[in-house]
Order: sequence, then C-alpha cells, then structure tokens
Amino acid sequence: MKKKKSLWKKKKTSPTGFFLNFALSVLSYIIPKNKKKILLGADKGLKFMGNPRCFYLFLLKNKTYFERVFWITADKKIYSYLKEKKFPVLYLYSWDGFIAILRANYLITSHSSWDVSYLRILFGRFNKIETFHATPMKQMFESFHDRKTLISKIKFPLMIKELKSYKLLVATSEESKKIFETHYKNVKILGYPRNDVFFNHDLMIEDYKEKFNLDKYDKVILYCPTLRDTPPSKVPFTDDFLDNLNDYLKENNYLYLIKGHYWGKSNVNMKNRSNIIDVSKNVSDIQDLLIYTDILITDYSSVLFDFVLLDKPIILYPYDFEEFLENRSMYYDYYQDLPGPFAKNEADLFGLIKAIDSVFNNKEYKERYQKFKDRFNFYKDGKSCERLYEYLLKIGKTSTIQ
Repeated sequence: MKKKKSLWKKKKTSPTGFFLNFALSVLSYIIPKNKKKILLGADKGLKFMGNPRCFYLFLLKNKTYFERVFWITADKKIYSYLKEKKFPVLYLYSWDGFIAILRANYLITSHSSWDVSYLRILFGRFNKIETFHATPMKQMFESFHDRKTLISKIKFPLMIKELKSYKLLVATSEESKKIFETHYKNVKILGYPRNDVFFNHDLMIEDYKEKFNLDKYDKVILYCPTLRDTPPSKVPFTDDFLDNLNDYLKENNYLYLIKGHYWGKSNVNMKNRSNIIDVSKNVSDIQDLLIYTDILITDYSSVLFDFVLLDKPIILYPYDFEEFLENRSMYYDYYQDLPGPFAKNEADLFGLIKAIDSVFNNKEYKERYQKFKDRFNFYKDGKSCERLYEYLLKIGKTSTIQ
C-alpha cells in the first residue's frame, strides 16, 4: 500500500545551520551574558505568535528589569513588520542576531531551540525557557520516535537530551505538568502567557473584529481543526453540507470562519459562499481571533483548553476519530475526559450548531464544562506573563550562568 504523504511543513536543516549552532555552543562558554537581555522567537523563527509573542509584548509594554528585549526571526516579512511598528527585532541570519543569541540571559521559545537559533538542537551554556505551544492532548514526539531511518535513530535521542537542558518549561495544570515531566527537568505551573490576551487586549497584535468586519454578524463560529500527520481519507464537510449551512448562516446573520493549522491547511473544499470564509492565510495568531469567537468547533486541537477560559460554547467534531488514532494516540479518553458536546458526523454537527445555546446552558453540562476548565487551567486570572516574569527574576538571582 502506498504510504500517505505527510502534511507537516518542514524547515530543512542545512550545513550552515549545523556550523552556526556548533559555533554558538562553543562560544557560549566564552561570551559573557547580559543579565538584562532576553531573546524570544517562535516556530522555527518563522512566526510571530504564541506564548513568546504575548510575553514579548508584555515586556515591551511594562517597564521591567529586562532592558534589552528582542524578537528574533528568520522571516524577512516578520522582521520588516516589526521594524515598521518600531518593535525591537533582529534577523536571525545576521551578525547582530548571532551575537544576541550568545549574549541573551534567557532564550524564550515555543517549540524548540530552532525558534531562536539555526537548528532544533542547541547545546551549550544557555538559559533556555520553553513556554510550549499547546496543552498536550495527543502524544508528544510520537511521529519522530516512529521514524525508522538512521538519521532519526541518531537525532531523536539527541533531541530528548536537549529537552533536559531547558531551565524551565511552563505548564498550565497538574495534568500537563505530569506529561511534560517525562521529558523536561523543571516544569512549573505558571499558566500560558498567550491566554493573558483574553483578559488584556493590549497584548493583541491584530484586531480581527475590524479586519473581518465581525460586528456585522450576530454570531461568529470558528472551525479550527488540528494538524493530521497524514491526509485523512475523507474531508470534514461535503459541498451539500456547506451549502445548507451557508443558507442557515445567512438566515440568522451568522459567520462561519475556517482556520486551518498553521503547519498545514484546512482540508475543506472551499468555493464562493457568502457566510463561510477560510481565514487560514489571514490569521497569524489564533489567540487574537478567539476573543471574538462565539462558538468554537474543533476536533483534537489544544485550542479548546484555552478557549474554555472565555466561558463560551464549544462543539467537538471528531469526524475521523478511528483513523486519527491509527496515526497518533492520546493521553486522555476523548469521550470521557473532554466536555463535549460531540458531533460524529455532519448531521450531528448541524443539529448542535442550531441547539448550542440550550446545550451550553444545561446545568449538568455546565458542571462538566467547569470541571474540565478547572482541571486543565490552574490559573484563570490573565496574569501568566507576570508569573513568568517574576520567576525569571527569581532564578536569575540564583543562576550560576553570568
């Protein structure tokens, strides 16, 4: 049987990357650190998003101990964008960027060392802080571990060793902490900085209400699927379903937005429909869009762990559940541990969209929803940036790295 092509968008390693990270590792034992300097990046240096983004904006908007705060990126469009906003930014492939990696007292990432350097793995004398990019629902690193190539057999153990070198990993709850502690040494429940944007809109970078003219609509529904390791055998929506849904949306003045995973695509057959719009290419950070979302529809995405902090309705649509589990296992019992409601097919989904208000206001469901929210979010106060800041100050005073 022909193997399905992976949906993951990969940033390729290069000889230059190996050389530069090797040089960083050696020089890190020679070049002194600037205690008041922080360097932040996200998703292999190709995105301005996530926990590092919100913490970066928090540091810029608050006069803090850290006087030298920089975003580092390998994307020239992001570099130009931040330059235009007069935000402190460095281009990764520049002398200033290279030196900044060595001089920064803290390197703040969302995925791996690749966010702020030239490869996934960076050994040396660095204070690396992993804020991570999701509350784990699916097994972490499973797709890497299963690869049987010689390179993978060498790289995977090195990657696991590198995870142990992080000074801190940020978690949201005891549940996620237990999972992270299987790979990281120091895990602290501080809450995700990106969720502070729900409580403090000053941390937004883009106003999607204005961009998409969302005030026109009585409700905004967002479909936000997770990334599949391989293409599913069926699409989430048929054309007939989308046509019928669009008619319903028009009648009720609702808008249906589709946002695919930032490493993939939405896998929806799109055509010109008035009230169904694919915004995958127009949304750089979904957290800013969640603020204006009235109903979230997702499948196995960690976005639901964040969205419940807004106390708004969710619908879980695992249309390819069995097939998905063939490629990736989960930490939890999907139908027992998640709050629901669950739509297993298009008919279920249409019915739940129509009835979501009554479902969400049901007393028994509200208790289940709140239990889920409390289980996976220890903090619900919008002060995760402050906690991370205070923690960095604390370990800075006791760190042997100078």
